[in-house]
Amino acid sequence: MRILFLTHQYFPRSIGGTEMLVRGLVTRLRAHGHEAVVLAYVESPGNQMHDFGFRVTEFEGAPLWELHYNLSCAENPAEAEFDNPLLAQLVVRAAREIQPDVVHAAHLMKLSGAVLPRLVREGFPVVVTLSDYWPLCLRHTLLKPDGAICETGPDHPQRCLACAQATHGFAKPSPPCAGEAGL
Repeated sequence: MRILFLTHQYFPRSIGGTEMLVRGLVTRLRAHGHEAVVLAYVESPGNQMHDFGFRVTEFEGAPLWELHYNLSCAENPAEAEFDNPLLAQLVVRAAREIQPDVVHAAHLMKLSGAVLPRLVREGFPVVVTLSDYWPLCLRHTLLKPDGAICETGPDHPQRCLACAQATHGFAKPSPPCAGEAGL
């Protein structure tokens, strides 16, 4: 069986929980005779289309497709992290070439959630692991800057502004809106 893992970053450039999870799965699958391919986002320092695209290498014997791109070049960088048709198209193109039996979306941050429906439409079976709250929380943790649990999540567009400011330094909350106290 050939499994394609999608992740927001990977070894040797990055070490974290999702990377460790994917590395462990790749190692075990390969030990049992399966093929494992990793496709990971890499932040490109360039800002021209010719700087973007795939560089295929390997890590610990498994093929590693690094998708170089610069999110800051998108028309709306914050939106592009979640919904990026260009990256979805590139990931689907790679999947067509790799021809996996299943795609395991380990973490789609930076690759964008737009990847999933495109892969499904192309007929690829997809499995998703939710290893944090990235799809619905700017901090990825559902924890407020003071460490308190966010019990409501993003139930109103303005609720997350304070977290966006504290975490990323943008989206400075505007003066309170009428009725904001009741959010």
